[in-house]
Amino acid sequence: MITETVSTEQLQEQMDRLEAKLDQVLRYTQNLEHRVEGLSEFKEDVVPILNDAGKLASHKLMQLESTGMLATVRELLGALSEPEMLQLLSRAARAMVAAREQNQKVGLFKAMRDPDVRRGMAVLTAVLGELGTTNASAHDTSRALNVPGSAT
Repeated sequence: MITETVSTEQLQEQMDRLEAKLDQVLRYTQNLEHRVEGLSEFKEDVVPILNDAGKLASHKLMQLESTGMLATVRELLGALSEPEMLQLLSRAARAMVAAREQNQKVGLFKAMRDPDVRRGMAVLTAVLGELGTTNASAHDTSRALNVPGSAT
């Protein structure tokens, strides 16, 4: 058996290195403990907020479904996703960009003389009329849109 004699200075150096490593581990675990406490507090704050938001969203969706607004939105989205409608919307977007690039201000009455503008306005008027029929009266419309000052 080989025995090595170690001086007290060497033992003290080893003890100092070990103590420094233990201090690092202690600081690291304290940091982790602090983070876990923060996450726990965050969870305590956020979970009730998320629950309330979910309940509110669910309630609003049920209201929209009961008034028929969701069905109207589904129909509108279905109509807007038709290839012909997408082409029309694309052309409208290009026209808006072109008008902006030209930086021209055209009067409303001058624009209304254009047959294409008249046809477009007729289509928009028909769409607005169809949307208006989903709500029988102005009272229903203002309530569906949640207009301030309307009777509920």
